[in-house]
Amino acid sequence: MNFIDEDVACFYTDYYVLFYGIKRNIVGYINRSMSCNKLVSKSGIKERTYYSQDRLKLVYIIFFILLFSCKTEKSIFGIYSSENFGRIELKSDSTYKYRGGHLDLVYFSSGAWQKVENNSVLLNSTITNTTAQLFLTKNNRAKNNSKILKFIPTLVGDNDIKNYRFYLYIDNERYTDVRCDSLNQIDIRKQFSQLFIKINYEPLLSTSTAISTPIISEIFNFENTDALDLEFTVFIEKDKFFYKSFDSYLLNGKRATLYFMNEYTGKWEKLKKIN
Repeated sequence: MNFIDEDVACFYTDYYVLFYGIKRNIVGYINRSMSCNKLVSKSGIKERTYYSQDRLKLVYIIFFILLFSCKTEKSIFGIYSSENFGRIELKSDSTYKYRGGHLDLVYFSSGAWQKVENNSVLLNSTITNTTAQLFLTKNNRAKNNSKILKFIPTLVGDNDIKNYRFYLYIDNERYTDVRCDSLNQIDIRKQFSQLFIKINYEPLLSTSTAISTPIISEIFNFENTDALDLEFTVFIEKDKFFYKSFDSYLLNGKRATLYFMNEYTGKWEKLKKIN
């Protein structure tokens, strides 16, 4: 194959394409020199403006910008850990898994993460409501101005109701507490304007002294508590005692590193990337 004489020195070469015929003989070629900004071909091919050296440089610049941004995004994926936070895995499908706690008391969480400015991350857990679900099912008028409260527990995710303790708060003060298997009718001997309950996970047989975080119901308000006969249903969901709920929780990004806010010290602490 003979090149055009005036271009021989120029094409020493940046790239070329050879065209083969049916009998595998060379029937044409394209030879391109970036240094000379020339194109020679057989048969004649007219060079388009988007093949020019300046346009190709622009393509390269855009390509490397996209490549760098992809690497930055991927660098967030992985497993992070801290003694005061726990262990969290940020997955490439924008979901996360979390495990934390101290000694025998372990918490878990799962949900979605979202990258925001400065390579920071927002966490939103699948379960956002970790309160004790308390529903007023009957509201009757009692006789003799008595105040009767009945609580019917429904256990979810466990079979032993004796492992849970019920606390009743009247006007923000603890009124009584009892294990849930003994929960029945409670007579109130004073006027009150509000109530809420707290449930603790307290196994009768346990090898640990650790106590889980209690779950607490919403507050019920009353304008008149004369002659009340109320019945409530209480849903006790075991997973809620060990679930860490994140609602737009921020992991602060700084210099390709993530930091969490230590709620006890009020300071940002580093999460170590271990994978």
